[in-house]
Amino acid sequence: MQRSNVGVARGTAVLLCLIGLAACSKGTPTVLPVSPATEKPVITSLPTETAPPTLEPSATLTVTPTLSALTPIVIEQPTLQPSPTAAATQSGSTYPAALLQIERPGELSQLSSPFLFTANVYPGAQGMVNVQLFGENGRVMVDQLIQLSSTESGWQALATELRFESVAAGESGLVVVSTRDAYGRRIAQAGIPVILLQLGRSEIETVKFNKQPVVLKAPVAGGFASKGNLHIEGQVHLFNDNPVIIELITQTGGITASRALYLQKVDGAEFTPFTLDLPYEVSRRTPVRLTIRQASALSPAVDISLYSLLIFLDP
Repeated sequence: MQRSNVGVARGTAVLLCLIGLAACSKGTPTVLPVSPATEKPVITSLPTETAPPTLEPSATLTVTPTLSALTPIVIEQPTLQPSPTAAATQSGSTYPAALLQIERPGELSQLSSPFLFTANVYPGAQGMVNVQLFGENGRVMVDQLIQLSSTESGWQALATELRFESVAAGESGLVVVSTRDAYGRRIAQAGIPVILLQLGRSEIETVKFNKQPVVLKAPVAGGFASKGNLHIEGQVHLFNDNPVIIELITQTGGITASRALYLQKVDGAEFTPFTLDLPYEVSRRTPVRLTIRQASALSPAVDISLYSLLIFLDP
């Protein structure tokens, strides 16, 4: 009886061991494949993230579209020219460089449309320079307001193309360049008489006079006048027989005083001396622009020359 029980117990133990082994043999294949399955997607996904296709467009980045947009400029701005030096006369006297020096075209050039205008200029307020072409009777044929970039010396080389339509086979014209201050008053103006053609080719003459048109001994820039009298003394270049107009212009554009001078040109001399006392009336110290100008032979409304400087008037 005891032997039979022992046999049953041994059989039961053997059966349980076999069942445990079977369970262990079935569990191992389900655990081992898990780690390789999770590692392979991570390894294969890394090359796709580090690939550099987005860097290729940077190699083809250029600025040519913006550079090409700057080339078709109608108003050319050549490189800065050296600051003009004082011009010497036969008598040995020196004259300051004009603020507006027309280089092309010269006096009585025969011009067909279009033609190139070049000048060495000292721009006015906000870098502005005004280039105009007047026909007979003073009518405006071309009017360009040009803004130039500022430079260390202030001087700028200006080149622009002027187009016009002439009503006659050949008519007189005047090319004018001018500048203004912050109050709209003219600082300087220079003109060149030309002949405008309907047909044919332009014939460019050289510029004969390109100095500062007025040289003053008194007053000086920033100087003061008092007791209702301004003493003016200096030399002026006469372009024609029209009188020389002297004016004192306030910041609001009002004319405090004016005088017309009738001078005779000295043969063989570029400048004619003059002197005068100009009375004025002010109630307090007043900044004004002293302006000396001469009208053109083309039209009394268009000046061929203008020079100015800032002074102060005391009562």
